[in-house]
Amino acid sequence: MPATLTPPPVTTGPAPKHGTNPRRQLATYQAADETRTIYGQRVDGTVRLTDVGPGRSYLVESGIDTNASLTALLTDYLQQAEQLASCPMAKSVLGDYLHQLAD
Repeated sequence: MPATLTPPPVTTGPAPKHGTNPRRQLATYQAADETRTIYGQRVDGTVRLTDVGPGRSYLVESGIDTNASLTALLTDYLQQAEQLASCPMAKSVLGDYLHQLAD
């Protein structure tokens, strides 16, 4: 199942510099036998991305301050998830990558 991007809501006016907004679903993807969801949430003026699935959740990135950065990161992350057929932040995936670097 390919990744599904959820268009961000249209907002007007400047982003608040303090406080936390509700998280918003930005994308879903299939990893092995589970569906995972990427959420964005504005915290103190910048956006953080989390990858949430059954069981473990991962902080993908925090401090994202432009829509272009958010779009680029989300696109790359979903491409990695498709290539790996797994959550890119999973310990097993990172361990395999570090092992390859050491060789």
